[in-house]
Amino acid sequence: MAHIKELTDYLAEMPESRPASTGFEALDRMGVRFAPGKLYVIGGRPGMGKSSLMLDLALHAALGELIPVHIISLSESAEELAWRLISRERGIPRHRIEQDASVRKNAAEISRATFGRLPLFIYDRIRTAPEIIDTILHEKMSGLVFIDDLQLVAAATGKYIDGRHVCTDHPELREQNALCDLFQETAQDTNTAIVILSQVSRKIEHRRDKRPKLGDIEYAPYLETAASAVLFLYRDAYYHPKTPTENPEPAEIIVAKNTGGSTGTATISFDNERLSFG
Repeated sequence: MAHIKELTDYLAEMPESRPASTGFEALDRMGVRFAPGKLYVIGGRPGMGKSSLMLDLALHAALGELIPVHIISLSESAEELAWRLISRERGIPRHRIEQDASVRKNAAEISRATFGRLPLFIYDRIRTAPEIIDTILHEKMSGLVFIDDLQLVAAATGKYIDGRHVCTDHPELREQNALCDLFQETAQDTNTAIVILSQVSRKIEHRRDKRPKLGDIEYAPYLETAASAVLFLYRDAYYHPKTPTENPEPAEIIVAKNTGGSTGTATISFDNERLSFG
């Protein structure tokens, strides 16, 4: 997996940005795609599968369309994300990769040739916030940028957003709104598509229908207003973990906002072994 040092060398040959499809037929029919210069949001409760969906989207863009993909994750290491990508690409349950050294070695060797040629870059929690921000602000940056997640990145990048805040008495809200401002400007200036993963408020737990909707994203409405599309993840099994379910289990991607197409719900599935949507 490439990191910041390798990216610096790659920037000179970075291809021009172009729209990326999601790889999900139902979403493509609704006109959901990640266009350069735009900001997007994927929301859901912790554990709903936001990071898993991010990796599915990233793998499709990088492997299927050869679009540069940059994953900024302060919650998982690059190695952890790499194993998850290998699990998807090779169809190997993640627990087998983690527990069986021979399976892990074989999967790594087979996938090295695949991932080694891809424009796929991961910035993990070991990387410092200044390096992350400096990199995505680079004038030659292109492609698709995933940020997992807004709350963690905001907590680590305060000195970069001075003077960019929205008027509020809430310091944490001010910082995250300012960071949204910065990312929206960055998407436009570098002509990249930036996808922000964000938690939704726990207030939905008190509703009968726990499917998220506009207004449920933490630190909304600013983030929702800035985004060109807002997607929410929902899995019924998340709320009924003791109920036996088949694998893969039913899942939904709710398109709550989409300036480039229609809204609605895409019915998909979630593979519990590969931690992947399909």
